[in-house]
Amino acid sequence: MKHKLFLMAFSLLAIIAHAQTDFLPVIRQQLLLKGFSASDIEQVVVTNQYTSKQNGITHIYFRQKYNGIELYNAVGALHIRKNEIISTNQSFVNNIAAKVTTQKAGINANNAIAVTAQHLNLKEPAALAKAAYQLKENKLSVTDVSVSPEPIQVQLYYYVVNNEVKLVYNTNWLDASTNNWWNVRVDASNGEVIDKNNWALSCTNHEHKSWNEQAAPASYSARHVYAANQLAKKAGEKNRYHAFPLGIESPLHGNRQLLADPSDSLASPFKWHDIDGVEGAEETITSGNNVFAGEDINNMDQPGYSPDGGDSLIFDYSYDTAATPEYNLDAVITNLFVWNNFMHDVMYHYGFDEESGNFQANNYTRGGEEGDEVRADAQDGSGTNNANFTTPPDGQNPRMQMYLWNTETPYFVFTNDTLADSTTYYVSAFGQRKFDKITGQLALAKELSSSSSLACNPIEDVTGKIVVIDRGTCNYIAKVKTAQNAGAIAAIVINSNNATAFSMTGNDASITIPSIMISKAKGDKLKQWLASGSFNGILRANKVEKALDSDMDNGVISHEYGHGVSSRLTGGPANSNCLNNQEQAGEGWSDFFCLFMTHKETGLAGHARGIGTWLDNEPITGVGIRNFRYSTDMTVNPMTYNSIKTAAIPHGVGSVWCTMLYDLYWNMIDKYGYSTDLYNGKGGNNRTLQLVIDGLKLQPCSPGFVDARDAILLADKMNNNGADSALIWSTFARRGLGYSAKQGASTSRTDGTEAFDMPAPSTGLFQINKLSNISFWPNPNNGNFELSLPENVSQVNVYIYDISGKQVYSRQLTGSGKVSVESNTLQNGLYILKAESNGAVYSNKLIIAH
Repeated sequence: MKHKLFLMAFSLLAIIAHAQTDFLPVIRQQLLLKGFSASDIEQVVVTNQYTSKQNGITHIYFRQKYNGIELYNAVGALHIRKNEIISTNQSFVNNIAAKVTTQKAGINANNAIAVTAQHLNLKEPAALAKAAYQLKENKLSVTDVSVSPEPIQVQLYYYVVNNEVKLVYNTNWLDASTNNWWNVRVDASNGEVIDKNNWALSCTNHEHKSWNEQAAPASYSARHVYAANQLAKKAGEKNRYHAFPLGIESPLHGNRQLLADPSDSLASPFKWHDIDGVEGAEETITSGNNVFAGEDINNMDQPGYSPDGGDSLIFDYSYDTAATPEYNLDAVITNLFVWNNFMHDVMYHYGFDEESGNFQANNYTRGGEEGDEVRADAQDGSGTNNANFTTPPDGQNPRMQMYLWNTETPYFVFTNDTLADSTTYYVSAFGQRKFDKITGQLALAKELSSSSSLACNPIEDVTGKIVVIDRGTCNYIAKVKTAQNAGAIAAIVINSNNATAFSMTGNDASITIPSIMISKAKGDKLKQWLASGSFNGILRANKVEKALDSDMDNGVISHEYGHGVSSRLTGGPANSNCLNNQEQAGEGWSDFFCLFMTHKETGLAGHARGIGTWLDNEPITGVGIRNFRYSTDMTVNPMTYNSIKTAAIPHGVGSVWCTMLYDLYWNMIDKYGYSTDLYNGKGGNNRTLQLVIDGLKLQPCSPGFVDARDAILLADKMNNNGADSALIWSTFARRGLGYSAKQGASTSRTDGTEAFDMPAPSTGLFQINKLSNISFWPNPNNGNFELSLPENVSQVNVYIYDISGKQVYSRQLTGSGKVSVESNTLQNGLYILKAESNGAVYSNKLIIAH
């Protein structure tokens, strides 16, 4: 058996050594070892291949095809260094021939586009009425800028639904009115919409203190109306930008400075205003190779006004905190331009370069797809209290939209002075959001069937009243809809835990009443008052006249740009659909990039930091737009792996991941120190970001938390020979993502199991209850062997897994000093043996050879 394994390994290395660019033979060999049939893998296609300069790992990303048609998100990756396979992963469908239910489409591409338009409540392209579009190589493109600023792309895919493989059209459509860039899967047999995902990712946690609402576009006049705001240019100076330097999050955290040519010579070798790769700027406005920053006040989704720095490229503008947002356009667009470039240049040094899918108009012959600089829209008129980033595949322009914040602050007060409460509560994302004052008698919801106050089922009549509801069991929309159906004029939902109340998320146009959430503590008090008698309440809207501009919040800019980084690196730059599963940490990576770029030690206990505190009208010590401040102090931020089970999707789930990364960040700084050089420093902060970036490249498509943890551990092994593995393990284990943590399906956030254990260095053993002294003999064996147990251990659970991870043996065994395992029914091969006792775990390789 050993001889055969050796020959197989040797043959793989031989293939790698003689195939410098064609890795398909290696990929197919690996897939055969995973149990896929020849027909499953014969049409595999490589989508991207590049080598990371930081560690020499070659990353090869590939996809599954059958009958010439790609499987949606059937993505794989092979990672190789020095002719050695580092790791491989895939989400392929096994035995696909037996699972395909449809061989021929029952509707055409026109039908699929029309169905998508109806589903998204959008206008059909005018061209549909004129021609029947035919697919070419299973794809087509329809252009109608009145409907979508980008061509509508249609592609035929196979798609897995309940273990069946259906033929679908994926329609890719950018909605100009909202910047939502939809991928909609339409069943090719009957025109039914099966699924959809959105490339546009928003900044705020709608489960916390924010909401989207349409705002009337601000008035805007001529292009050069703001030129008078520019301060006097100094003779001889060039490339100057009045903006926040690295490390400053917002006006709350520090002051702007006049930055002298802050471009990086490696990432932006011709500076920030170049496009053609020849010395000398092509642009004198806030536009260049990495980003085109301008206003979009009227929501035109086209580059609007941009300040002009003249031939000297001096962007030195005043910023008046008392002025209107429009008055400050020059200053805020300059800051938006600078910080997009900061993100580009810093991330370049950690491996987000041309080949891996970064954002550049010109790639300077360094590989990758070009023509995809960021389109950054300042003071975008499509919404308020938010920001978003849309990431299409490599070669297509991403878009960043930055909004104005804090236009209204709803709050609740009681009419009885002894019960007064002027605490701020934020209205839900659904239902009525603009109002002056709503007054009514309060009433606790009572379900007709059980008297429960959850309002998941019909409740007693509350006509003309403000109804009070407990959180839990069903979603917020269902509760408020129940209240509305019972005649309520407003709804108050009481939080089910001690976390801060937040803005409830969701979308249902049929809900017309306003609703808010209050904290559990205040809700319990409110229910006590209701039990003692009836009283009225008033829901008011406290209008804030001076809006704040997210273009001046560098944490939000970094967060949004971070979505582009994680989307392009996970699953390869040709695929933007790998971060749509429930247990994915996209918001967490973006929050971490924000914390990294805006680090400024404040001396707060546990390094506690809120995100978006300035925009949320809070002090530096505030919570901001997440449920907890990021902190290494678990009394400040108590979240663990299990927290994702009840956290909001995606922001709450992501904040749990960022909490773990933030712990790692500070643990690494404690070990290696902090470097103020974010580009080339050797501090713990630099080392952590490098692990995060390389982890994104190494993790599978649709990763869960365990996948992401393992990718960071592998990155440490590749980058540092595992020098920090113990520190990384202890960091994750403290938050419940220890060695025995089970992820479950990454499509679900509720089926994982947290664990707080960690392996002993280099042995795969846990140093708990002396179980590290366990051993077994013989190995290899025929399936029958003995486990030698340490002292004080007389009962052990024994599990055996095959190389695919499937459990093939499970027994609880009792003995003194040793136990006998009888598994001789297992076939020859390599297995993993695991023994557990009182929370301690032993794990090792097992070879069965009859």
